[in-house]
Amino acid sequence: MSNIFSKFNQKRSNVITGSMRIREPKIFKDEQILKPDYVPDEILHRDKEISEIVASLQPLINSRTPENIFIFGPPGIGKTLSVRYVLRQLEEYTSRIRTVYINCWEYDTRYGVLSAICNDLGEILPRRGLSSDEVLSKLVEAYTRDNLKGMVVVLDEFDRLFYGIRDESNVLYDLARATENLNINISTISISNYKDILTRFDPRIKSSLVSHVIEYKPYDITALKDILRERARYAFYSTALDKEVIPLCSAIGVKSGGDARVALAALWLAGKEAENEGADKVTVEHVDMIRDRILPSVFNYAQKTELSEIEKKILDAIGDKEWVSGQLYKRLKGMKRLKLTDRTFRNYIKRLHELGLIEYSDARYPHGRGKTRLIRRTR
Repeated sequence: MSNIFSKFNQKRSNVITGSMRIREPKIFKDEQILKPDYVPDEILHRDKEISEIVASLQPLINSRTPENIFIFGPPGIGKTLSVRYVLRQLEEYTSRIRTVYINCWEYDTRYGVLSAICNDLGEILPRRGLSSDEVLSKLVEAYTRDNLKGMVVVLDEFDRLFYGIRDESNVLYDLARATENLNINISTISISNYKDILTRFDPRIKSSLVSHVIEYKPYDITALKDILRERARYAFYSTALDKEVIPLCSAIGVKSGGDARVALAALWLAGKEAENEGADKVTVEHVDMIRDRILPSVFNYAQKTELSEIEKKILDAIGDKEWVSGQLYKRLKGMKRLKLTDRTFRNYIKRLHELGLIEYSDARYPHGRGKTRLIRRTR
């Protein structure tokens, strides 16, 4: 049996009579530049927002109390990218301000967030065994030891702290009042896709945490074209793209809500399609192939893999049926190792609806028993 990788590479190569190979197709120079976590040397179409972040952090440089920032807007519109860019610039400017980036999908408890900050400062803590107050003391010790002027703590997807079995939002109070209570300068940058997350705050947290609010609006077609052209300059060889490819990938991003990650993924996947078939160029046909065949499954999968285990179980429980809210809650409560209260159930349902994974509508119980909600998977 012939080797499947030999077959695959033979298909990719341009071959003339006999065994002489003309050349390998040259599509990508550096495909990593198209990946979501790549931070370019210049961020396009976010000058205003970046200037606001810089102005809010400026007091740290002078050892003064900084502002705490709340950033919100839909996915894929440059929120995290802008913040990472500013943090990199700040670290290059001074070594006496430490920056810590935390994704709350990974660290979704008070102890987890505080431990992650300590670990970044060189304090390696046990996974269990210390109280949160003890971890805070370790944080202050490390801050003082390193003679820091201040810290910037980024809590990305920080609404995750509200959706667990326990409400872990007290860590926001710890950080927001660090200057007052611990005598250390910490600026917190909280990032969310949802503006209404502010309504969940305890007033004492809200008054400290949101001294500066920055809204990110979706990219328009012009911005996405500029972003894709700039990335393509370094990601592809100069002759690798037909001129219609970038406008088409940008249009896909606009259709997805102005999402640059979707547009960049479309461009990357189209390039991979061209490379795999041994083409010399990425064409509109390659974009059409991945849009119709690959892209929906890629993003549906990516969206689902971001969910917690409980959220995945809720989706599985819903299945193809339409459920009365109370009946669904009763079924989930009966599942082993699934700890739900009425409040956390409503929070999970709200989040799944915000992600576009479920639909619901109001309905009346029979015989005048009041209103309920019908829940089903998005079709």
